Amino acid sequence: MAVVTEAYVNGVSTRKVERPVEQLGIESMSRSSVSRLCTVLDEQVRLF
Repeated sequence: MAVVTEAYVNGVSTRKVERPVEQLGIESMSRSSVSRLCTVLDEQVRLF
């Protein structure tokens, strides 16, 4: 989650987020999963 959040905040596309996530040994993180996490992050920022 932290890697996806950091990448998203820095403007990395969902497609490019897959590579650092895979380097951490997480093979099942799809682009749609990344998008869902980013949607949750957007909502948390909005509430803040």
